[in-house]
Amino acid sequence: MSLNTEIMIYLHRNLDNITLDLTGTSGNIFDNTLPSSPDIAVKVESSGGFPQDLRNVNLHNPSKQLLVRGTQDSRTGAKLAKGIIDTIGTLGDTRFAYTETAWDSSTTYSPIDLVAHNSSVWVATEANTDETPSEDSDYWVKLVSYKVIKCQAKQPEPVNVGEDDQGRYKYSTNFDLTVRSE
Repeated sequence: MSLNTEIMIYLHRNLDNITLDLTGTSGNIFDNTLPSSPDIAVKVESSGGFPQDLRNVNLHNPSKQLLVRGTQDSRTGAKLAKGIIDTIGTLGDTRFAYTETAWDSSTTYSPIDLVAHNSSVWVATEANTDETPSEDSDYWVKLVSYKVIKCQAKQPEPVNVGEDDQGRYKYSTNFDLTVRSE
């Protein structure tokens, strides 16, 4: 899974008003798309970055834009966008999606639960019990597990980028990252 997915997992776990559904049938945070509903939604997208260091191919310097759409009340989207900046805008020396909790065949897992299995981190896509995490599983997806060296907001406040065709306010939040894939 991508760095975008790991960011979405982190925000789902740390902000009360972010709901992630990896199957794409519900939730309000999305990878590179912003559907017309729900009203309050977030799009996580790659927005460039800096060249890769040829001496260290596991070190990456991507940029991300998180576009937040609120309601016709401008405060709704602004508050969520500011919460995102406050949550990930000064991160370092951490991981967006990591756990040391080992997979256990007797445990019932819920969607978005993380487990460690066979030296990898896995995220549950559906509720399951006794479903071994593997590449061909319908219940688990393997994460890259990026080490976040730096996640820095490019601005201290969200930028109002106007309204959509339904009068809902949109806000841009932008981040420069330095991550290591392991």
